[in-house]
Amino acid sequence: YNRLVGPLPHEFSELKALVNLDLSRNNLGGLLIVELSRVPYLVTLRLNDNHFSGEVPSEIGTLAHLEELRLNNNDLRGTLPGEIANLGGLDYLNVAKNHFVGKFPSEWTSMAGLRELDVSSNELRGTIPIFVDGMKNLRLLNMARNDFYDTIPSELGSLYKLQYLFLDDNELEGIVPKEFGELTDMKKMTLHNNFLTGQVDDRICKLADELFLTKLSADCGGEMPNIVCDCCTCHDHEPMVHLSSEP
Repeated sequence: YNRLVGPLPHEFSELKALVNLDLSRNNLGGLLIVELSRVPYLVTLRLNDNHFSGEVPSEIGTLAHLEELRLNNNDLRGTLPGEIANLGGLDYLNVAKNHFVGKFPSEWTSMAGLRELDVSSNELRGTIPIFVDGMKNLRLLNMARNDFYDTIPSELGSLYKLQYLFLDDNELEGIVPKEFGELTDMKKMTLHNNFLTGQVDDRICKLADELFLTKLSADCGGEMPNIVCDCCTCHDHEPMVHLSSEP
């Protein structure tokens, strides 16, 4: 990375043949310019670890060849644009560590080619959608450190290629779906700092005992644990405090 500063130049729209744009880890700021959507052959767009602010323009959904989009570690706000689902070839999407609000876009569940999705450390709220109809290729799903509530959809247990699932530090309740025991490729699963109750199913623990699951965390610590788990790394329940982005 370099030490670039200032806003993105509007002249980017003139780079019609540009394929890879990596401006990560600089001190760039300002708004994400609409002109980026006029670079038709972009495959990789890395703007992570800067100081970009404002909303993500919906026009970004017109970058038909985009396979990798990194917007994490900025100061972006507003809601996540559903138009990103139009990027049919997208393989990697990271919007973590911003200030996005609202619900997870239901349109995103149709992105069949997506393998890694990270929306962690934002201010997203609502229920976790059912991904199974579209996101069959997901290897990593990170929704940690938001305000998602209600129960964990049992359908997540049908994402058979899933290896990393991070749901910690939300407001989830109910039991851990026994269907998670079908995720035989799972390597890490974090569920702590929620309001989950009950007992983690033996089939899930079997993944830790016999297969690849090396980390499984839940609120099974303390004198009065919320959840019973014989194979978990136990945490005392410590709900995360989210600082409002409102002035």
